[in-house]
Amino acid sequence: PLFSRVMNRETAYPFIQKLLSGYPTGRLSRRIPVQEKTPIHRTTQIPQQEEKPVPAPARGKIQMLEGTILKALSGFYYVDTGEQVFTCKARGKFRREKVSPLVGDRVQIMPLENGNGMVEEILPRKNRFVRPPLANIDQMVILASAAIPVTVPFLIDRIAAVAEANRCEPVICINKTDLNRGQDLYSVYRKAGFQTICTSARTGEGIEELRCAVSGKINAFTGNSGVGKSSILNALDG
Repeated sequence: PLFSRVMNRETAYPFIQKLLSGYPTGRLSRRIPVQEKTPIHRTTQIPQQEEKPVPAPARGKIQMLEGTILKALSGFYYVDTGEQVFTCKARGKFRREKVSPLVGDRVQIMPLENGNGMVEEILPRKNRFVRPPLANIDQMVILASAAIPVTVPFLIDRIAAVAEANRCEPVICINKTDLNRGQDLYSVYRKAGFQTICTSARTGEGIEELRCAVSGKINAFTGNSGVGKSSILNALDG
């Protein structure tokens, strides 16, 4: 055996140290050097492959359509292209740019399935109104009444001034002539040079004259509550 004697803890530790360092004791009298392994460093050159450009996925050409916003309701815009009315949502970029599509806007839309679409661009506007929120209006039809409710002339003057400031022709429509002729209002605005028409949605008076005045133009109807805006529109549509 290599070890012929029993070593206690004190003698064993130095012996193990020498054994590990390459100097064995006991029956071996010659020195056996410990050969250290020389690390081998190998360099492997990996040929680089030329990166080929990845072609972008082919996109089909989407034909953009141009139309006019007829109605805006709860974030949906109803765009008439002349052949179809699309129910559209607006791109998020308009919210970031703090721009809202308005009724009357000429827009470019991307048609989607089932008659839906996406408003992509708002074309340059001819004019813009805050109240009512409209754009590209040719004529502003201001409805008034000498019957209940009686329209205050100051309201007519203010709307007419805003219309002319935005290059929009005002038309004064005095409705409910079957209840009150409104001759005073008619005379004042007729003499001031405004196109003034007396109408009655109930009897049909002046409806044909008003229809000729608004024909072929983009019109907005405004006036105080109760003067008969809906009744006049229904009469014109009938």
